[in-house]
Amino acid sequence: MSQFIETIKLVDTEYQHLDLHVQRIQDTCRRYYGQARDLRDIRRSLQAAPGKFGIYKVTLRYDLDSCSLEAVSYQKKNMHQLVLIEDNQIQYNFKFANRSRLEQLQKLAGMQNECIIIQNNRITDTSYSNLAFWTGTEWHTPLHPLLAGTKRKFLLDSKQIVEKDILLVDLSTYHKVTLINAMLELGEIEFGIDRIIHLSN
Repeated sequence: MSQFIETIKLVDTEYQHLDLHVQRIQDTCRRYYGQARDLRDIRRSLQAAPGKFGIYKVTLRYDLDSCSLEAVSYQKKNMHQLVLIEDNQIQYNFKFANRSRLEQLQKLAGMQNECIIIQNNRITDTSYSNLAFWTGTEWHTPLHPLLAGTKRKFLLDSKQIVEKDILLVDLSTYHKVTLINAMLELGEIEFGIDRIIHLSN
């Protein structure tokens, strides 16, 4: 049976956007298994997470019948630049625990870098985050992400970002890009557009 993961930010014993994560778990189970999931074991696992102050990355691994949880003190990833890599075949519309293809693409970008995955000349995601691009007046997030993340949904719902079909040729119209996911706030990790390179470079 396929397994999925849900990564949740735990700050000073408080889960961030937990309702959005629970909603995605149920949406995943309904779409993939055809039925809603009993959440009691998941809620018990979440309650057993560290009761310490600080920022923790809580990874919930689950399928329809089982779940496990790992909580580690969070450290941001250090990156030198972003590397454009084309892959028109990859699909990651569910948050599968098996991330082997995403990991391969990240390795192609280099150990100290992160990839931006291009599909049919469109910007999608990095190997582990959604993206938002700054125009000078507003943040645009790609209309066609590989995975529509929970932080992306929160930022869209709160009108902090807007969806835009971003083509590869559009990159030069933006000033900077920020990575967003459950652990990363808008603007927390930013790169100037000049720090986005092609793999061939």
